[in-house]
Amino acid sequence: MNSPSVPDLDHIAVRMRAALTATPEALSQSYAPGKWTARQMLFHIIDVEGVFCDRLKRSLADAKPLYWAIDPDRWSARLAHADRSLSIAGHLFFAQHNALQELLTSVTPTEWDRAG
Repeated sequence: MNSPSVPDLDHIAVRMRAALTATPEALSQSYAPGKWTARQMLFHIIDVEGVFCDRLKRSLADAKPLYWAIDPDRWSARLAHADRSLSIAGHLFFAQHNALQELLTSVTPTEWDRAG
């Protein structure tokens, strides 16, 4: 398996910065009735960035990595995405995103081919 191009992940941070500055009205919009709002989607992306970072660490460090599944709707409801600070969550995203990018640059071709 070829390694992904780490610089290609930069566009995610650029788009996230733009999304985090959206107005409360824009963040309260959903793309269809009954679907998540933009704010819920941002929190989901932030949550999943941490999950990806954890999974990569487990893949690299553990002989038989155990990956935890998540239920996005339950996380959204139980983690109070509607009431949490988007500013704090944004800082968390960028810390996780930067850590993930740093870790990805250290992955060897052998590690990319490893099962997990």
